[in-house]
Amino acid sequence: MSTLKGFVLWVNVPIEKVDRGKVLSFIDHLLNKRLSPKSINCYLDSLRSFYRYLQEEEELEIENPVKRGYALRLAKASAQVS
Repeated sequence: MSTLKGFVLWVNVPIEKVDRGKVLSFIDHLLNKRLSPKSINCYLDSLRSFYRYLQEEEELEIENPVKRGYALRLAKASAQVS
């Protein structure tokens, strides 16, 4: 819940209007806060699951802006979105 709260407080558009660009900006925001790739991946997993919940349980017709391949590589010293 804290990861979702962090995103909702950060994002400046309604949840339904979040797109890929906003997600990538949020990743940059987390990187600037010097969060570890593992922590950022936790945020992404939470957001992906949240949007899946909205689609499946709440039956909202929205696209999940957090694509399945969005994750930071843990093995490299410099984090990159794959």
